[in-house]
Amino acid sequence: MAPLVTIAIPTYNRSATVGRAIDSALAQTHERLEVLVGDDASTDETGELLGELAERDPRVRIVRRVDRLGELTQQLTGLEHGRHAARRRGRLRDAARRR
Repeated sequence: MAPLVTIAIPTYNRSATVGRAIDSALAQTHERLEVLVGDDASTDETGELLGELAERDPRVRIVRRVDRLGELTQQLTGLEHGRHAARRRGRLRDAARRR
């Protein structure tokens, strides 16, 4: 069985675009994945939209913050709440340097 992969998506007031990001993550071909969306206390319709998306697909999980904590904390939320077997943090430019 393939390992579980967590795709973490941090968001704040992105009701117009977060659905596309989640759909893109769900379209990946890996057989075992979860999409963990960290909502950083959005004040628009993001929370409602995320609830609807999570109801439609059990691979989508939502972590909602009551207080705005910022992007770095949201990225760490994905590491803390993901159910994946291995954890790795990195940035795209770090990966590009290794080529």
